[in-house]
Amino acid sequence: MSNDGSTSSLVVALVQQIAELGNPSVHATYKPKGKAKYQPRKAAITKEVAFEHLNGEQPIGCYFVLGEHTQVAVIDFDDHDSSMTWDDMAEAAKPLVDSLKGIGLKPLCCRSGGGAGLHIWLVWQLPQSAKLMKEFLRHHVSTCGFKHGTKGVLDHAVGQSR
Repeated sequence: MSNDGSTSSLVVALVQQIAELGNPSVHATYKPKGKAKYQPRKAAITKEVAFEHLNGEQPIGCYFVLGEHTQVAVIDFDDHDSSMTWDDMAEAAKPLVDSLKGIGLKPLCCRSGGGAGLHIWLVWQLPQSAKLMKEFLRHHVSTCGFKHGTKGVLDHAVGQSR
């Protein structure tokens, strides 16, 4: 897990490729004001959109469940009060990352939430049952000492999206 912070054209291309596994015609954009922080936007994720997201200018979200299937799952480690260092966050996620690797998966880890959190991405070549994936991730997260929730890593709670 790197603390590099750079945004290369290869990273932008990777984000676009992952985004294409979700709904190609809509994504969510972050609006800091209002009740719903993320609002749907009917537009594809272009190179410019991916670049602005990676540089923290405009956070986005993707809709990865298509019908009853998904090819992408994300485990969300949050540090709501920014009290953890990046090394602390990476250390907290390491047992789960190692466990996922131990069962043959290839997790991709990156910063989230303006740098205060961490996402563990899982990507499959073929669509998976979204329901089974959710059950699998919740079980796997619990075997690593975490519970599903939004209170944050310090409360041993991690979120998931798919």
